[in-house]
Amino acid sequence: MAPAVRPALQQQLQLSEARASAMLTELLAGFSCGNFQLKLQKVMSGDGSDTQEQERWLLASRVYADIYARHGFRCQGLGGAEQLTWVTDEVLHAYPRLRGKVEEILKALCINQEPCSSARPQAASVPLSHSRALALQQELLAAFSSPDFQKKLNELCRQHDAAKGKSSAYRAAFKELVRSKQLDIIPRYGFQASEQGVEDMLAAFKAFEDAEDDDVCVNKAAIEETLFCASSSSSSKKDDDAGYRSSKPGQRPGSVTRVEELLLALLLRYSSPQFQNRIGHLKALQAMRSGRPLRVHVPDGYYRLPGRAALAFQVQKCILPIYGFAASPQGVIDMIAHCSQFMDSPRVARLMDETNAKLGMTPAACERFRKLAANLLPKKNHFASQHAARLGAPTFGPQ
Repeated sequence: MAPAVRPALQQQLQLSEARASAMLTELLAGFSCGNFQLKLQKVMSGDGSDTQEQERWLLASRVYADIYARHGFRCQGLGGAEQLTWVTDEVLHAYPRLRGKVEEILKALCINQEPCSSARPQAASVPLSHSRALALQQELLAAFSSPDFQKKLNELCRQHDAAKGKSSAYRAAFKELVRSKQLDIIPRYGFQASEQGVEDMLAAFKAFEDAEDDDVCVNKAAIEETLFCASSSSSSKKDDDAGYRSSKPGQRPGSVTRVEELLLALLLRYSSPQFQNRIGHLKALQAMRSGRPLRVHVPDGYYRLPGRAALAFQVQKCILPIYGFAASPQGVIDMIAHCSQFMDSPRVARLMDETNAKLGMTPAACERFRKLAANLLPKKNHFASQHAARLGAPTFGPQ
């Protein structure tokens, strides 16, 4: 790019990172559509002459000219590839994290060269701050938890009978499904939308895991639970094709961190809008049966709530086998008794309170349950069964 042009162009770059990303997304959509690609392939099937290059950039200009104009850019005085790359160069100088989208745009235009040689090189490993690492994990978790993704995952597990073992075909399809979400998200955090970008992301997370960062480790466990719940009864072989599942399934939590992972996995499922709507429905039924308004204070703070145990078990039976507990009423009782050994941890106590709150309990009822749970021991299952319903466990005792 001509040095005399760049200063004037820098003055025009008034885009925020969000708007720059949106502009690149528009460009990529235009260049990736079937109609454009058919025309491009026809042009590129020529002899590689200068005329062919001119036709390619004329075709591209019909896409980017309107998009650039909407974002306040003009291409006057430039020709050929420069009409496209002068803006993408400036975007990369201002926002290096958008490099992945620029690479995808050039790939869609059949440009095999390394994009934007004037842009600053990007390190193979992208440093993540603690807050951005958590934000990336939460965005991935939300994507993997979406109804559309879960539907595809469950269909994949049924199609390949993953509960009996994971074939190479299943692993390849699983990896492709996971990548479909990862490659859309990670460029916003500075990683390339490629296999190398995923590896760099995992390497960045490993630094936090090696430092035993509780927040990152718990979020990782929640992501694994979301991805592997559908096939939790399958072989214990490590499912590392997509970069997840480093903990061996089927082992009961032996540390505070693993207990936190279990409670957070339950908390995330209980927090879904569908589950919360059903808890609200159970409260409304209880109010109707007792003849009182729904918003009137309940003396026990929903310490007992008819129907809650059966509702919660629909979540518990999926999660418990991952942590070494049977997917049964007795498995729920064993889980509560096991977690009670770690109640001295303030974080475990807080997560248990938050979990019970999502099950409809008031703060007073949460505290009441926690004090009872703190006195439980694994061998006292006969006592645990009397109180398991407070956590949503399906028992035959009072609900």
